[in-house]
Amino acid sequence: MSDARASAPAGTGLLWGRMVFWAVVVVLAFLVGRWSAGPGVDGEPLDRLRAKVTKLSAENERYRRRGETLADESAPTVGQPSPRPSPAGGGGERSHPATGHASPGGDGRTYTVVSGDTLSEIAARFYGDSSRVSALQRANGIGPDEELPVGLELQIPRGG
Repeated sequence: MSDARASAPAGTGLLWGRMVFWAVVVVLAFLVGRWSAGPGVDGEPLDRLRAKVTKLSAENERYRRRGETLADESAPTVGQPSPRPSPAGGGGERSHPATGHASPGGDGRTYTVVSGDTLSEIAARFYGDSSRVSALQRANGIGPDEELPVGLELQIPRGG
């Protein structure tokens, strides 16, 4: 054993001692951290939150597209007068969500969606042609596969 110590460089015993000391400190810090931390988050509430965020992101995107569409429609073009604001109280009647009836609005008509409505049925009702859904989609910023939520107020452009 004295031969092994004689061949090892001076100070290696001290170096190994420091490495063991710091290894013990790191392990103890890890154990204290685990012991003092509270329980983790359950998977089910986290999944519900993720689903809600996904749904709200899709809804946000739909409203963003609708806002862009409305901004494009209301922007005056060269050679055309700017749209005039409707007179006070002259915006027309509003429909009750449960009736699903159309009512005259400022620039066109509006329709409030009721349970079971589809864009093709609404297009057939207003334009006499169920294939004219693209006019409703453009006017309301609705994608081709989107569901119509009950209570959504659709703008019905004149002439489609």
